[in-house]
Amino acid sequence: MSVRSHFDPSWMWPERSSSFAWKRPKNLNHSEGSFASSPEFTCMSRIVTLLAFVVFLTPSVSFGQSVDKLDPILKRLVALPTVDIPPSIKPVITQAGGEPRIDVFIRSSGGITFLTPGVIVKSVIGHIIVASVPVSVLEALAEESHVQSLHAPKVWTSTLDKSVHETTADTVRSNYSVKGKDIIIGVIDTGIDWQHPDFRMSSDASKTRIKFLWDMSDDTGPPPTGFGSSGGTEYKEAQIDSALAGSGTVNAQDQAGHGTHVAGIAGGLNGMAPDADLIIVKATRPGGQSFTSTDVVTALDYIDKKATELGKPYVINLSLGGQQGPHDGRSSEAKAIDNLVGPGIEDKVAVVAAGNDGNNRIHTQGTLNDTTVLYESRSFTADTVVQVSIDIWTQVSPNTPNTVFVQVTGPDNISFESSGFPPAATSVSNSDGDVTIFSSPFPVISTGTDINSNVQITVRKTGVWTISLRGNKGTAGTGQFDMWIYSGNVKWNSADGNFSNLVGSPGASNHAITVGAYTTKKAWTDADANPHAIAATVGDRASFSSPGPTRDGRRKPEISAPGQLIVSSLSSDATSGGIFSPRNILPGNLTAIAQGTSQATPHVTGAVALLMEQAQRDSVTLDARIVRDALQASARSDASTGVVPNDEWGFGKMDVDSLFRNLLGPPKEPTAIALTTFTAETVGRRIQLDWTIADVSNHAGFHVFRSQTPGVYHREKVNGTLITGGPVLQFTDVPPKPGIYYYWLADVEGTGQATFHGPVVVTYKNIPASFRLAQSRPNPFNPSTTIEYDLPRTEQVVIRIYDILGREVRTVVNERQAPGFYEVVWHGRNQQGQAVGSGVYLYTLTAGDFARSKKMTLLK
Repeated sequence: MSVRSHFDPSWMWPERSSSFAWKRPKNLNHSEGSFASSPEFTCMSRIVTLLAFVVFLTPSVSFGQSVDKLDPILKRLVALPTVDIPPSIKPVITQAGGEPRIDVFIRSSGGITFLTPGVIVKSVIGHIIVASVPVSVLEALAEESHVQSLHAPKVWTSTLDKSVHETTADTVRSNYSVKGKDIIIGVIDTGIDWQHPDFRMSSDASKTRIKFLWDMSDDTGPPPTGFGSSGGTEYKEAQIDSALAGSGTVNAQDQAGHGTHVAGIAGGLNGMAPDADLIIVKATRPGGQSFTSTDVVTALDYIDKKATELGKPYVINLSLGGQQGPHDGRSSEAKAIDNLVGPGIEDKVAVVAAGNDGNNRIHTQGTLNDTTVLYESRSFTADTVVQVSIDIWTQVSPNTPNTVFVQVTGPDNISFESSGFPPAATSVSNSDGDVTIFSSPFPVISTGTDINSNVQITVRKTGVWTISLRGNKGTAGTGQFDMWIYSGNVKWNSADGNFSNLVGSPGASNHAITVGAYTTKKAWTDADANPHAIAATVGDRASFSSPGPTRDGRRKPEISAPGQLIVSSLSSDATSGGIFSPRNILPGNLTAIAQGTSQATPHVTGAVALLMEQAQRDSVTLDARIVRDALQASARSDASTGVVPNDEWGFGKMDVDSLFRNLLGPPKEPTAIALTTFTAETVGRRIQLDWTIADVSNHAGFHVFRSQTPGVYHREKVNGTLITGGPVLQFTDVPPKPGIYYYWLADVEGTGQATFHGPVVVTYKNIPASFRLAQSRPNPFNPSTTIEYDLPRTEQVVIRIYDILGREVRTVVNERQAPGFYEVVWHGRNQQGQAVGSGVYLYTLTAGDFARSKKMTLLK
């Protein structure tokens, strides 16, 4: 089944009504008056012989009034329990003891206790409850008085260098000395490559910055405390550190690679907030790469509780979503986010992708004729056999039964119509295909403002299919309807569809910050040195970026960020044939190119983490609304954005420097320390920096930055911890390759503010003048030591270890090597991999006619 990039086809079948009829052909001798006279339903067909199609009616299923608390998907499960579950609803159905269960959203007017047997509560965010419920008791659960409505989960997918500089985040990090320290970045996605160097501490590469990792795809356990009913396996920081050291086990993988890439943009060492702490939830289930919205909401609850446990502010990244739902911030998922990060809730922010449907004509809208007879029709063309899912939202009030009628007409002009939410269910199948239509009031009957209809079509006959609506808008309704094709890889015909209102769920949430994407790069070179390029204009909106507004007229997205051809962390577990094909992998095999509003969103997430750090330092109160308003007020516009705000760009391109200055004021000017000397020279395999300072008062220390260009935008920090002391200081560096290098000193004062000195420039040739074998370091050693050696020309190189009696212990090098500076590590083991005992050992280097030996001591 074909899937659009922003959403997964949730093949959730709607209710089929027995309140329908098909109009018999006039050449058959049957009365048709009883059908024509009914204002509530009509089913028509073209004049054909009876054998042209067959209508299958399921036995009528009587419902009580409580059934109208079920959304269309749940109605289908209750009405047609013996009908095969369609393929893409199967991910949300589980089997426990032979009984099918489904995770649902329960909107409760009070309490989380239910009398219905078998209900297992998984998470609670305000009045939105996620629970696992046996399908057989859904109607009984709906009968409980405090249950307002029940909603099936949606199936969501991911919304799939120069970008940090484009946002001015590098300027902010320098001027305000912020990197996201003590701020939590939560990422709900496909997981993370926990071994990747991008997610380790900048001061100690043996330690992780991942505080918690919950892998929902692995039920070996143990699951997190308080979330046992959701399964999965939780790993804590200490467990990950042990695994990095080789003494523990973490089985979590990111085979999709999407989560690793997203986390790298937001909080990787080369990302927006490189010192932020991370809480990761792999929200996919075994064998899948999509997400159920109930799992995502449970993950939100988990991150909230863990951040509270740590006592730290957080910003959550949601680079996922779909087109099913009301698109107005009233879905259960959107309400859960609003309950979590609403106005006045300090130090909690959620950032969501707008979606990647900007190129897809999958939305249409109009107004009911309000005559209950005339239709409003919209058509799509199916060129192949396909399953199509359509979500329809009609604004009527009161939203009572038999208010809105949906008709489906196939290429052979055979029509089927069902009323809004009648008391029975039917299924229809004919030569064109299979059709089901289920409708429910939203959010509750009589007092709600919408009827939600869900249409499922299994296309057998290719050609034009038409969806028609008629009905009564009621005394207080507008009669406006909106229809979204959310699976099936078909689009509304050009005369009927449009490219607006495509920010779906959960991006339409009132209090989430929703992000669109634009282009900062259009060419790259892969790991095999092959050049690639796309047809795009740098600075323009990415064509895939979903535009607003929301169905209730709000501005979405609020902000835009870089999202096309973004370089970020590559998961070592990413499978071939996924989003990271060989052409997208960059030199070094640690980074890769990807694009989507998935990539734009973590730029904003990381910027919010930086803002939170400075706000904590300045004792400034932040909540989601304050952050959203500040992002909008500080956004920049240009010729590409046009006049803002608008439905494509929101308020424009994110400008982190303006964000900080507008909300927190200009950076405090640091007191620069007096540098009397600052020099750089090549000393063997290293570059040695020397400097002298006149005064060490009110001074925390120095960081060293390196670049191969004189500009400040590409420099990287090369020391781990602050260099302290004085007045004479020294630092040595080993650059990765020969070339010209520029070095800066960042003078950090006690407040954390920094002043840069430099650059000084030095040429690094990386070719020694003579052979050399250095003393191993450390010496004595335990458990390992490093042996350095220099080669001025290409030679066959052999390095062997001997014990004090001259017996060979191990050969550590035996190969032909080019000129250069080298080092090799001996881990105190013999040729068979067994640990050797304490004592004095000899190591020898032979390279052509050069031979040298030195001693080293192993102490245990």
